[in-house]
Amino acid sequence: MKVVVLGTGLMGSAAVFDLINSKTFDVVKAIDSNENRIASLKRRLNRNKLIGEVCDVSRDHDGLTRAIRGFDVCVGALPSQFALKAIHSAAQAGVNYVDLIFMWRYDRDLWRKTDKLFRNRNLILVSPCGLAPGLTNILAAKACSRLDKVDLVKIYTGGLPLRPTGPLDYRLFWSLDDLWEMYLRPASIVHGHRIRSVPALSGLESVVFDGIGRLEAFYSDGLSTLVQTLKGVDTMWEKTLRYPGHANKIKTLVECGMLQTEPIGHGIDLTPRQILNLVLGPKLARKDKERDVTLGRVEAIGSINGTIVSERYDLIDYSDNRNRVTSLARTTAYVASVASQMIARGCVSEKGFLPPELAFGGARFDQFMDELRKRRIIITHRRRSRK
Repeated sequence: MKVVVLGTGLMGSAAVFDLINSKTFDVVKAIDSNENRIASLKRRLNRNKLIGEVCDVSRDHDGLTRAIRGFDVCVGALPSQFALKAIHSAAQAGVNYVDLIFMWRYDRDLWRKTDKLFRNRNLILVSPCGLAPGLTNILAAKACSRLDKVDLVKIYTGGLPLRPTGPLDYRLFWSLDDLWEMYLRPASIVHGHRIRSVPALSGLESVVFDGIGRLEAFYSDGLSTLVQTLKGVDTMWEKTLRYPGHANKIKTLVECGMLQTEPIGHGIDLTPRQILNLVLGPKLARKDKERDVTLGRVEAIGSINGTIVSERYDLIDYSDNRNRVTSLARTTAYVASVASQMIARGCVSEKGFLPPELAFGGARFDQFMDELRKRRIIITHRRRSRK
């Protein structure tokens, strides 16, 4: 069987690494618009079953369709603005698709359209299938399934340098523009059984993780399809974890207009964000061999036969410096890799657009978790109850 990965950045290259070490696929193809990145990836991994191809996904729809035709599964690890184009290419090529970012923000009409597109072609589309949303969706759905009634779902996630460092106490592990958008985009939460919108960076609170210490958490837009698939929940939200003080630093950048994308004017064609990226990008870049940690906590609180019960899943994962894979890439890209392998092996029989909580819930949950454990991604489960 054959798999193709679109994009060879931090996440895409990690997906390629996991896929070439799997027994599921005989051929792994990496596609990127940057020939040097593909060449670097092939030198680093040096496996016969890895092939590369240069294609500009943003401009060459027909070329991309030809490049992925004949493959069993395609994994999308592209910046958000290119995800939908790639999905349409996959449908046209007749290839099942797993994407890290598509449907990050729930859109009922887009769900229906893409579901019809893939269902009519007898294909599977699973997305968003990274860490959050993605793995957190799967864990939240499982936690809720253990309860008779669900009152509250809380999700915390964050990828951090192991030690706070730099001007923002943060290192860049993914697209810088997508990071800024996360800080700007209003977050969808559920309150009083209704979907509501709250400002990003609001809802600030302290959270403690064993071995890491005290962190801050604030609303971010990570529920995605859970607002539709988890019925009957009174309150539900997702928050991003950072070192204390980070949110206020980002708020200062926002208030100063540094994240704006309109040209400055007065004869200057650059935008404030472009200037910020030029200045801060190198300062946020991860240093060689610098370790990172990914934290996750998903908790559903409700009742079973009148008893108040908490179902909680915790994740603490560290970077794999020997193989040069960050923890955030492990817990994001490996999730998509496992999903693509289970699809290729026929573990998922449904067709159309499937959020990860539907594709890998129920009887497939344990199999998915077993695959993560094989990759040393350990998720602990704890139940607490009180009358």
